[in-house]
Amino acid sequence: MLAAPRSGRSDNNFGICTFLYTKKNPPRKIGGFFVAETEIIWYLELMTRRVQRVAKLLKQQLAIMVRVTLPEEVGIVTVTDVEVSSDIKNATVFISCFDKTYEKEVKKHLEENSKEFQRILGKNFQMRYTPKLNFKIDQGLEKINRVEELLKEIKKT
Repeated sequence: MLAAPRSGRSDNNFGICTFLYTKKNPPRKIGGFFVAETEIIWYLELMTRRVQRVAKLLKQQLAIMVRVTLPEEVGIVTVTDVEVSSDIKNATVFISCFDKTYEKEVKKHLEENSKEFQRILGKNFQMRYTPKLNFKIDQGLEKINRVEELLKEIKKT
């Protein structure tokens, strides 16, 4: 998929792309194939879009699974973000709890059920690799609140 024939045409599932080989963009030999720098950039952009799509889907599915599996007494738990590695083998899931006293308990519960989450995600997504899930408490909201408090104190003085 990365390599193209010498003619400058690249056939793939996303259509036919033609790349112009010039003095500024000469083909280089990578892995036995001649590849233009624009093709490499195009491939990397395609991969980052794929990673972003996977992260978005993971966030949606994990939000549902977290809501269903956690007991009601822990309160509202939100999946704030999912960061997926470029090889899609690892994913860091950031969660936020409305009731801060249950944060450690929620994280422990989610880590214990991470294998089950991976199994369900693997069935639903039909990907070659299902990302290994790592759960972290999102500290972003606390930091934002602290900055707002500091700004209010500065305005008062």
